Amino acid sequence: MRINKRVGERIRVTFTYAIATLVALVFMLPIVWTISGSLKTAGQFSAYPPVWLPDPVVWGNYLRVWQVVPFALYVLNSLLVAIPVLLGRLVVSSLVAYGFSRFRFPGRDLLFLLVLSMIMLPQAVTLVPEFLIFQKLGWTNSLLPLFIPALLGVGVGGAFTIFAFRQYFMSIPMDFDEAARIDGAGPLRIYWEIIVPLSRPAFAAVAIFNFLLTWNDYLRPLVYLTAKETFIIPLGLTYFQYQGWLAPVEPMFNLLMAAVVITSLPVILLFLAAQDHFVRGMALGGLKG
Repeated sequence: MRINKRVGERIRVTFTYAIATLVALVFMLPIVWTISGSLKTAGQFSAYPPVWLPDPVVWGNYLRVWQVVPFALYVLNSLLVAIPVLLGRLVVSSLVAYGFSRFRFPGRDLLFLLVLSMIMLPQAVTLVPEFLIFQKLGWTNSLLPLFIPALLGVGVGGAFTIFAFRQYFMSIPMDFDEAARIDGAGPLRIYWEIIVPLSRPAFAAVAIFNFLLTWNDYLRPLVYLTAKETFIIPLGLTYFQYQGWLAPVEPMFNLLMAAVVITSLPVILLFLAAQDHFVRGMALGGLKG
């Protein structure tokens, strides 16, 4: 009987791993196709039936990406937007969440309810009013509308970031705050020396989430940016599909795939660098409901 149980357990484990491996392979197919397409010639990419293994392997596609369109300018513009957004989210949103989680004041719950309501509000609803405001300020066709709201703790992802920080901060015992107050520490010192070090997993998870959200944002740049020199990467990628500054009329999907691979590298490196903290932040309550 004991042998039958062991055999049954091994069969169950083997079957589970087989299903997990099959699902992983299915999800990896788009990644494999992207990498394979980035190394093909234009003719191989459009060949039918599809060619999975490029022959010859064209490593020069990764160099041509920077020559056909001003891709370096798009990367620079994306960094000029993503870095301020990331810093603004981490500093401003964490301070707001610190106030919601550690202090009691009149109207706190109502204000937090309003913050939560922003999560459920579709981006398209606020897009037109925001555009009219920034148009009056003369900020259209510039990068300012893409990162200034984040420095104020608002904008796309701001409400969710506040919610995520608040949930994690509430899991930290108040005893730490009380002990620090006895030693003469003020609110900002408690935030900087106690809350922030204990919340590294939450900061890592929020950093990855907001960087990915900003790095891949297409709708807002499409609305605010019209001059080619202000384009960020998502807008710049369309030039490989249509006629760009120096590109021919024919789409160059092989170069598009190479550009997508290059674009994905910063996100992958950021995740690998903060992977342990990110997983802990997800598991310990930073991003749970």
